[in-house]
Amino acid sequence: MLKYILMILGGVIFIAGYYYMKQNEGHGKPMMFYSLFTYAGLSLVILMGARVLDPFFDSLGDWGEMVQLGVQVACFVIGAELLLKPAFEDQREIGSSSKKKITPYGSRDINAKNNKKKSSKKKKNNNNQIKRSYSKGNKKRR
Repeated sequence: MLKYILMILGGVIFIAGYYYMKQNEGHGKPMMFYSLFTYAGLSLVILMGARVLDPFFDSLGDWGEMVQLGVQVACFVIGAELLLKPAFEDQREIGSSSKKKITPYGSRDINAKNNKKKSSKKKKNNNNQIKRSYSKGNKKRR
């Protein structure tokens, strides 16, 4: 009876954790926490499911124990791949993007290049205007 109760409890934990994990997708630490919570529920379902199916695995004879272990390991690996890997990769991406990138010339280097480009464009326009004014001025004086 305890096996069934723990299996149902694991299913409820799994569903609740998965729901909150999807709600917090892309938010880093909360998503990681809920994915671990979801994996704990899945683990409880896998372990208790194997205990519930003990009579079936016992009917397989000597290989029953090995098959049971193989099914459990496969479920744990697939569960970790589907639940934990995306959450931890998301955490790594969030952590790496929030860090300030250091350049050899400092962060002003990029801004200085942009400012130089803008100022050089302004100077070119000013030079053209000055030339035009001289040319107009020269025509008037002639």
